[in-house]
Amino acid sequence: MLNDFRYTLRGSVEHPCLHNLGVPVMAVGIAVNVAVFSVADAALFRPLPYEEPQRLVHAYQMVTTVTGERLVDRPDTAIKVMSSSCSR
Repeated sequence: MLNDFRYTLRGSVEHPCLHNLGVPVMAVGIAVNVAVFSVADAALFRPLPYEEPQRLVHAYQMVTTVTGERLVDRPDTAIKVMSSSCSR
């Protein structure tokens, strides 16, 4: 293992441009990998921080415009649905 370290050190002294380019590229690659895994871990693998996440819903309203139909988030619609719900 010591011979490998010496070989690497000798190569970086003989070809500093390659070393100066390789180390930052590896650092950026590792940083991007960590960032992507952190987002994936939080979004896909960990459970939602609610007591009963299977009961969460998303209320929206279908609005027809000149360009076509689209979904619109409407908090007042969600409140109306929650107040008229008989689930409890």
